Amino acid sequence: MSQFSEELLETESKGQYCRFVQTADGSYALEPVKVPAHIIAEREERLRRREIRRHAEENRKRAESINGGSVLF
Repeated sequence: MSQFSEELLETESKGQYCRFVQTADGSYALEPVKVPAHIIAEREERLRRREIRRHAEENRKRAESINGGSVLF
């Protein structure tokens, strides 16, 4: 997994895993908060399963296709 995607798994700039922080001028801003470990594990598992499905589909298409070598055989 790349460094960029690991950073995305650990923090989120918007959404559920952020909090409001008051700035020096009195306005509020969203600050990312570290995502819980069990959420990171679920996301990684979902990505792993998606990759497995994608490879299985590619293998299935390759097996069903007829190429020149199989026709001559």
